[in-house]
Amino acid sequence: MSKTEQIKQEQKSLQKSRTLNDPLDTVFTEKVSILFAKLFNKLGFHPNVVTVFSMITGVAGGVMLAFHNLALEITGVCLIILSAIFDCADGQVARMSGKGGFYGRCFDGFGDGLVYFAIYVGISVRLMSENIPFTNTPWSFWIWFVSVPVGIYFHAVQARTADYYKQVWMYLSNNSHCEFSTSESVKKQIDALESHGLKHLICSSYLSYTKSQERMTPNFQKLRQRIDENGGVIPEKVTETWRKNSRFSIGLTNLLVFNFRTYLLFILLFCGVTFWIFPVCVIFLEGIRIFLLVKYERLAKRCLKEGFNEI
Repeated sequence: MSKTEQIKQEQKSLQKSRTLNDPLDTVFTEKVSILFAKLFNKLGFHPNVVTVFSMITGVAGGVMLAFHNLALEITGVCLIILSAIFDCADGQVARMSGKGGFYGRCFDGFGDGLVYFAIYVGISVRLMSENIPFTNTPWSFWIWFVSVPVGIYFHAVQARTADYYKQVWMYLSNNSHCEFSTSESVKKQIDALESHGLKHLICSSYLSYTKSQERMTPNFQKLRQRIDENGGVIPEKVTETWRKNSRFSIGLTNLLVFNFRTYLLFILLFCGVTFWIFPVCVIFLEGIRIFLLVKYERLAKRCLKEGFNEI
């Protein structure tokens, strides 16, 4: 087997699902992250240490976006891309070493949120000295009335929607890399923690994250409960119906997570129109999120009605 074929096999074994993967992750991010993951694993680094690397590089990159300086802008973009590579590598190290766990998932989510917080702060500081579109008036502190709602609400709810439906897809497909959790199981794991400091706080934020995902998917929760009543066995008809009717829509989830949103931001930044990332998030991406919710809630209702006739 050639070196290229070996890397492809390693990439395939470590990734969660090609169906869910963003094309850029498949052709670039994961190929590079595997090399880092192998190095980190050889050096004995814990996956959480790799997550810290991702956080540090991502936050530093976000801060650099605040400056109107081409060298710093390019450095910031490169650091954010490196952060995404490390973010992919921490999961690969966890699967290589078998050191993954509940706290690692919570900490990884916390790290992602921190990086995006830094990015939104960076572009908001940058925009304070830029003019409001179609006027000669600088944004000044008014930009925060735009960036805070987009960063805290729209970005967060879009990301958690995309993440949840990717996990649901793996759950209903019996994928071995599935990390699907219920709020009940998360709470039990938090109650079992010995620490009640920062670790407990990070895990508690993950519990709130999970509960919010469940609140916005009532029909799927009924389907999940029916599967639990069936002994946890997912009828083949449910799996087939879900996969068949989500081939197109599952790809749309990639527009709500890192690559599309971040690389679009980079393009807008270098074109000098950074502000327009906010309307894209509020109108275009929120429209996709609402479409996915309606689509999958209807699909869950259909699976509940038709999927258990054979039982």
